[in-house]
Amino acid sequence: MSEKIETKIQTLLLQHHKPHQVFVALFDYLTQREEDIEGGFTALINFAINAGLHQQAWGAIESWHKLKRPVPWPQLIELIHRCQIPVNSHIVQQFLRGASEQRATFELVKQHHLDKKFPEVAEIRKQLAQIRTQETARNKNEMLDQLSYYQNNFMVDQEKELLEDLAVAFPDDSNVQKLHTEFSLRYAQTIIGEHRYASKERADLDDKEHLKLSESELVALAPWRQTAEEIAQVDNNKAYDLAIGLHFVGDFATAEIILSYAPSGLAADWFKAELLVNCRRYVDALEWIQNLELRYQNDPETTFASVYLRAQCLRGLGKTAEAIELLGSVVNMRPHYRSSHSLLLAWQEQKA
Repeated sequence: MSEKIETKIQTLLLQHHKPHQVFVALFDYLTQREEDIEGGFTALINFAINAGLHQQAWGAIESWHKLKRPVPWPQLIELIHRCQIPVNSHIVQQFLRGASEQRATFELVKQHHLDKKFPEVAEIRKQLAQIRTQETARNKNEMLDQLSYYQNNFMVDQEKELLEDLAVAFPDDSNVQKLHTEFSLRYAQTIIGEHRYASKERADLDDKEHLKLSESELVALAPWRQTAEEIAQVDNNKAYDLAIGLHFVGDFATAEIILSYAPSGLAADWFKAELLVNCRRYVDALEWIQNLELRYQNDPETTFASVYLRAQCLRGLGKTAEAIELLGSVVNMRPHYRSSHSLLLAWQEQKA
């Protein structure tokens, strides 16, 4: 109701009705209805107070009281402050007693207007805030315990639902964000894994890194991709790990985008080269590899890494003979590197 009332207030004001006319029209509208009346009256009283219609606001509160509705404590205290009505300790105690009976003490003390003259109000607010903080922490721990139970028993649907509740309840909690992100990745991996197993997709060694994601897989990954980019934009130190996760599930293009947020460094730079290869952007990859050879020329691993990746680029560009020659040098450099052996054998067989 409050949203509807606020919309009606805006509509009437745009129609050039004066504030007191708006109040009268909506007050009559509300008194003829019982459903959701509380939210509507609260919105109307707020409008009256902010519009300077203090007398009308008092009338609305009185009508509210006659309907045996809970006292709108924040609005009442604000109205007393705006009208500069003096209150004494006895009145404040009556307010506290009434709010306590309605279980609305926190609503009463959330306003700071009484603090200067009645410091006990500020102290009550502080105590209630501490209690709420403790209750919030306890509820969070209980939810996390329940989450662990779901995880240990592979109750994926329940885990997903509870994580969504946690994300709503604690939107700024970095640990909850991490749990939600990790689950999104695992959930996407599960869907993709089940889909590929069910369809019995097979790929030869040369193409296994370039399996194209299906439409259903892209849909499954969409929430994770969006969340990953939002996190990377806020905290670029997490971009590298997020890109690895996307690489792991085969979304190389998005992984390269996310990695662009990460600080430059040895691991991130070479990972970008690998992603460009996996995205089949071979020309871009060759240019980037050449850049890295200069940047990391004093690193003994640079020669091996650049030759291995350059061979894959040449193979992708159709220059198989040159690729085999380069890969052969990799095998000579690293005779125990199984991936280069396997690729070399596969390429030689295909060439034959």
